[in-house]
Amino acid sequence: MTLISTEQHIEASPSGFNRLRNLQEMSRFAGVVSIAACFAMGGIGKSPKAEASAGKILGATGPVATIEQDSIKINGRPTFLIGAGWLSAGNVPEALDLGIKIFQSSNPYSTHESIAAAVGDRGFVVPDYSPENLAAGFSNVLGYALHDEADGHNILPPSMDQDPKKQYLPRTKRVAETGKLIFQTLTAHYLAGQSKFNGVDMQTYQAYAANADVLLTDVYPKAHSCEVPGLNVLSTVYDAMVQLKQLAGKKPVGEWIESGPITGVCGI
Repeated sequence: MTLISTEQHIEASPSGFNRLRNLQEMSRFAGVVSIAACFAMGGIGKSPKAEASAGKILGATGPVATIEQDSIKINGRPTFLIGAGWLSAGNVPEALDLGIKIFQSSNPYSTHESIAAAVGDRGFVVPDYSPENLAAGFSNVLGYALHDEADGHNILPPSMDQDPKKQYLPRTKRVAETGKLIFQTLTAHYLAGQSKFNGVDMQTYQAYAANADVLLTDVYPKAHSCEVPGLNVLSTVYDAMVQLKQLAGKKPVGEWIESGPITGVCGI
């Protein structure tokens, strides 16, 4: 089974869609979308309050997600996710009309509450993973997104022996326990032959995978990686998906792919 979807990526501006990318999903890969921010997100450290909120709130209301045979089901039905991120609430109706059903995060001009209200029962929201959002109890929440490209920002997966001088992701609960998906996006530096970020090795990438339900990556051979050997060829888009699936095991994976000009080292 081969599935392809279209992803809308919205810059942090009060109006207008300005970027299109495709998400390609290969054989037995569950179709998912998680949208990258075009502005830096703040680091999220381990928080007992967040874990307490997760245990109480996650899965308590709204849609129930499960993962079966590498595929995502929502309320028992296999579902291919098509999403948008960092929108303003005013953009949501147009996005819904275009067939977008998953809305991740919000931009500086809107709140998670306003996005959830605009989406209503026509779709689902994936707010940032934070104590406030875990406790909000949105009726249409499908899951939560961990820090975008955590490996590139040197935000490490949780461990039993954490260095107080370093930043760590929160230790999350799995969808099997909560009914809510945890999304983690990684850069393409997990690829064989690619240089690794300081303090991040393949064991670290395995820990990232263990802390999430859905893994995604982004490969921008034209805009961001045109000067990076091994990432500046279109075939890397395929290779990244294959190796991400190897990293994820039986978890669903997804990928962001350029389909038009985007800002970056070599972008417009």
